[in-house]
Amino acid sequence: MQIKETELNLFDSVESLIEKIQAQPVDSDVLVVVLKTDNKTMGLKQKSYDTKIWGKSILEWTKSAFGDCPIVEIDADRNSTIQSLVVPHLQNKKWTAIFYSDTPLLSRKTFLSVLDYAQTKCLDALKLERGYIFNTEFLKAAQNLSGTPKTDLFAEDFFAIFNMLQLQEASKVLKSRILNYHKQNGVHILDDNTTFVDADVEIESDVTIFPNTVLEGTTIVKSGSQILPFCHLKNCTVEKNCVLHATVAENHAFKEGTKTKPFETFLEVEK
Repeated sequence: MQIKETELNLFDSVESLIEKIQAQPVDSDVLVVVLKTDNKTMGLKQKSYDTKIWGKSILEWTKSAFGDCPIVEIDADRNSTIQSLVVPHLQNKKWTAIFYSDTPLLSRKTFLSVLDYAQTKCLDALKLERGYIFNTEFLKAAQNLSGTPKTDLFAEDFFAIFNMLQLQEASKVLKSRILNYHKQNGVHILDDNTTFVDADVEIESDVTIFPNTVLEGTTIVKSGSQILPFCHLKNCTVEKNCVLHATVAENHAFKEGTKTKPFETFLEVEK
């Protein structure tokens, strides 16, 4: 679906744009290609895009923006051209979106917005701060992409990680997004600075998270529960109306209404 340029200029926010196009998502005919680049400047033994931030790798954070689009992952180096890497993998989709594996701040809203921008402007090619949107037929035939028009649209979401300082900055942004998501869903977080929550943690509304708390892995906390200071939970289930006090637990299920004593430890062997 395309939105007229005059309509696009009237939107007050990205949220209103997404609401406008939700009924017929603009990514329904898109192939996403992720170029996996290992940034050696980070000095890591593993691939830089496998580095974890709040429970997800940098690559997983990047891919989370693409919804149900088919995704092709390609190892890339500085000497390869876009055409040589991507063209052999093209599918029968009208649009091909190309992104790099080192942009974990890329959001679903930004992906949909830049895609709609390219469609609205009827562009054959659009260069982003760290990626491209192509009309697939144009990409198949193109000999030289050097003249591809560039936009600074949502440039901050294409923040790339090349060193540990940038990794730290991205970690701060993603931490804030995670905590804000839970607060918007009715979770009371008393201190953002000392609360650490992984991306796959689920917290129901009417839960209170006290300072100096770490929730990792696939932990689930159900409504009415209180996670008091100095709790550290990993892959745990906390049923309704529990009160955990300075509790360390891994792979443990707390029954409804459980109240722990300070500094109790529950370390279960994972099955």
